[in-house]
Amino acid sequence: MSVKREDNICTITFEDENWKEEAPEVFTVTDGAVPFYTADTWKYNKKNTFRSGEIGNSATSETTIKVMYEEEGLLNLNCAVFSEQGYDKLHVLIDGVEKVTLSGTVNFKEYEFAMTAGEHRCNFECIYSCGIGRCRKRIEKCKSCRNMQFYRWN
Repeated sequence: MSVKREDNICTITFEDENWKEEAPEVFTVTDGAVPFYTADTWKYNKKNTFRSGEIGNSATSETTIKVMYEEEGLLNLNCAVFSEQGYDKLHVLIDGVEKVTLSGTVNFKEYEFAMTAGEHRCNFECIYSCGIGRCRKRIEKCKSCRNMQFYRWN
């Protein structure tokens, strides 16, 4: 199972695609035309990670996770990037506000955000915009998230 709930902490480890349906009372998932998906591109503690879909120039891979907090809490996530510095970018937005932008090569790094009670949207976007003479056919190893935790979701 990719989702573990203990007390008021819900942890997603992205081990398989079933995570999207394992806790509908906590979160729901909406995929864009080219969604992020669970893959073994990068393993973390021998487990799959959440990564962007394969895209070409001027394209976006996108997935949104909507979560309901019944009281104030935290959102914790760990992200890594392996992309062309300055051209291929991972954006993480919470409620439409950009919280993380990564490009180049960045090992897994933890991010934590305070969340108010209510519904929130965490949007993962991988945007590929190539520079002149620098285009590749597609991004194959773009971005990844190893886990995500919702604290105090109910």
